[in-house]
Amino acid sequence: MLKTLYILIHKDIKLSFSRGLTLAQALLLGVLLIFIFSLSTNEGNTITPQSAATIFWIASLFCQTLTFNMLYEIEEKNNSWPALMLAPISHQLLWISKAISGFIIICGAQLFFIPTLIVFTNQNIQASWAQSLIAIPLVNIGLSFIGSLLGSFAHGQTNKESLLSILSFPLVLPIIIAGIYICTNSLSYESSNNMSLWMKVVIIFDSIIFSAGLILFPFIAKDDQ
Repeated sequence: MLKTLYILIHKDIKLSFSRGLTLAQALLLGVLLIFIFSLSTNEGNTITPQSAATIFWIASLFCQTLTFNMLYEIEEKNNSWPALMLAPISHQLLWISKAISGFIIICGAQLFFIPTLIVFTNQNIQASWAQSLIAIPLVNIGLSFIGSLLGSFAHGQTNKESLLSILSFPLVLPIIIAGIYICTNSLSYESSNNMSLWMKVVIIFDSIIFSAGLILFPFIAKDDQ
């Protein structure tokens, strides 16, 4: 199973980088959003840590939408989705492979978003930065599970980007709020005592989405054939 999962992920990553324009769009859009929001304050004022954390996750959400639209569009362009459905592998494995591929791409994009955010919004990293190193990947896991599930639902539909955005944004709201508060704590001089609570929210949310995806994906994927 692990070998099959590796092959599927390797295929997605390789084909994604062969479509460099789409990846560049996701990366440049995120950086552009950070830059534009950094201009929203008057000269001499600084953006608050909470606003900076919100900007970071908005950029990540747009990156998620473009990433999973691209991952499923690869199968649509190559007309390979029916073949994957008929392959002797579980449908859940396809969903997990897409989620992991998207997770890798989103984390890679955020490696550019973080320094861009710090520079353009003039933020300072505080002693609690280690919490964000744990929280950001955990939030990305939830984003990837949802993106992989809804990407399959929007697969083959017209206006896929709009449909994926409309469906995913309300669902990811709980972990996005948690991610904002955790990242705010890493940028603020005032530490919060609710970090453990927000971390639990992210973990519980990831668990619920993972369980729901395992059950729902086979039915959604069959409808897309």
